[in-house]
Amino acid sequence: MKREKLRDLNAVPAKDILRNKARVCPPVSAICEIMDNIFDNFEENGERHDLAISIVVNTEASKISIAENSGGVREAKLEPLVRLGVPYHGAKGSIGTWGEGLKVALFSLGTEVEILTSYQGEAAVAIHFEQGWLDSSDWNVPVYKLGSDAPPPGSTEFHINRLTRKIDWAEVMREVAVIYGHKIKDIEERKRKVRLDFEVDGNRTTVKPRALASLESLRSRLSFPPDFSPRIFTMEWPGQDGPVKCHLIVGLTARHSGETSGVYMYGNGRLFARALRTRSVGYGESGNAVLRDHPSCWRIHAYAFFEADNGSDIPWQAPLKDGLSENHPITAAFRQMFKGAVLPYSRFAKTAKASELVPYTMEWGGMTPAQKADVLFGKHTTDALDRFKRIPPSIGKFEPPCELENLIYDGVACDTVLSQLDDHARYARQVIAKRDAEGPELQEDVLRALNPHAFAADGNPRRSAGAPQRTNFVKVNKLTRVVIEISDSQLGKLRKMLGTDDSSEAILAAVRYTIKYGNG
Repeated sequence: MKREKLRDLNAVPAKDILRNKARVCPPVSAICEIMDNIFDNFEENGERHDLAISIVVNTEASKISIAENSGGVREAKLEPLVRLGVPYHGAKGSIGTWGEGLKVALFSLGTEVEILTSYQGEAAVAIHFEQGWLDSSDWNVPVYKLGSDAPPPGSTEFHINRLTRKIDWAEVMREVAVIYGHKIKDIEERKRKVRLDFEVDGNRTTVKPRALASLESLRSRLSFPPDFSPRIFTMEWPGQDGPVKCHLIVGLTARHSGETSGVYMYGNGRLFARALRTRSVGYGESGNAVLRDHPSCWRIHAYAFFEADNGSDIPWQAPLKDGLSENHPITAAFRQMFKGAVLPYSRFAKTAKASELVPYTMEWGGMTPAQKADVLFGKHTTDALDRFKRIPPSIGKFEPPCELENLIYDGVACDTVLSQLDDHARYARQVIAKRDAEGPELQEDVLRALNPHAFAADGNPRRSAGAPQRTNFVKVNKLTRVVIEISDSQLGKLRKMLGTDDSSEAILAAVRYTIKYGNG
């Protein structure tokens, strides 16, 4: 039956959507959204030179100017840059995903915005959101051709005028250093430098990136007791647009910290969640008494690095990437991985004291023998120093290692290590509980339980009468670097057979299969 058409309804979104999101966008998130686009543009344009970002703030003039040389915006990208809900970046491994963050960020800072950009080989242009644009019903944005006021080729400038809020720029600089610490480190490992300068009312500061989970940082902040040293667990899950890779680092600090302990999450190098101790990552779930938000678990520090071709496959909160999306499918997969990897560490941490962990830290190396003796045996133990002198030298002069053990989480070797590690955690808890009940006279038993190899090497395997017995220790698999040569045609067949475009993953899968099912 033919129907009579009455009229068309207007489905164009109202600017209230943009205005309301801008109103609640925190200043740090706004600056980070702009920087996300800069980093994405730099990588999309081939990282042909060092990256420089300069943020100049003039409070009296109510203006923020951001200048960068990430490559400029090409003509074909101008509309996605300003259009709500249209992603600007399409390159693999980008941070920007939903096409909202930059627009929300700009208008959360000021009511008038101008973007000047010069892409190599194209005319330099200016995009101008004039004062009052956000309050009108017109979505059109004028584009102007630039002349002598154009930025250098390969550069873009953002001018945000008529600022709408006060900003703590010291906090912004601290946060940016942490949020992009690993992103900048990754770029620098590809032989490109990144310089980030802030100038606030004439005071200039160069931000030094802080990569929280770099080996240097881990060695300075975590404890490395034998068996319970930090480890890297790797895992891969299928995403909507390709595989999602996860590298999870789990370790313990020597002292409790309710402010910093928990799970830190990075997406394509960018920090988006920190110090999580919630059900979304496995804390406090029903029936899970080992892992909960309690001082007994405040030594646990974990760093999860997600890598995906499409940012929508990373479980960050849309659109500002300022938290974990609890309903994302990767969140559930990660939760199971984290709970399994952290279990033995959590079990050990619930009873371990500073005396079990400080001797395996960088801090330990800066202590005097008397200070070390106080840590191990207590300040009120009269013979503490004499007892310290009798422990194995490898404990007294410990220094954190320069590499971490790496395990494939769903591999047989990882299952074996975690099982042995959990056994060791249960055993260590028995010895520590006995020491706590009967006094510091049994401290050597605790040291021996944690580091039996040191005592065996020292020729002093004796333990106190009644000390719990244990014979099986975690065996750490030694790694050997192997170089494989394979023809392009064979590699193509291998990728096709395994259904992947990633050559490295195809080769690793073939090697794992051969080891697991091969003869001999």
